[in-house]
Amino acid sequence: MKNFVLPLIALFLAVTSPLGSQTKPDEQAVRAIPQAFADAWAKHDGHELAKIMADDVDFVTVGAMWLHGRPDFQKYHVRLLSGRFKESSITPRQRVFLEPRYCCRSLELDGCRR
Repeated sequence: MKNFVLPLIALFLAVTSPLGSQTKPDEQAVRAIPQAFADAWAKHDGHELAKIMADDVDFVTVGAMWLHGRPDFQKYHVRLLSGRFKESSITPRQRVFLEPRYCCRSLELDGCRR
């Protein structure tokens, strides 16, 4: 199988703290999300992956599909991880805090079947 690298364009994660009142535990929780995402992805289980998402998650896929809410996220990833991405892995890369409530994270994807 030919491996390739595909950056996931945007992963927006909302922190539950009010704007401007980010605490150290909030920051640590946000910083832990990408690795938790990668760990859940490694299990290739969309249900497990959805557990780390907020109920009202907004997730933009690499194909520019906007998923609204945990049920949409879960349905999409259950299908994805049981098919084309069954043998893939994700590695967290660059992180940018857009403001205290939002973080944009790029991820590296390897091992996708064409």
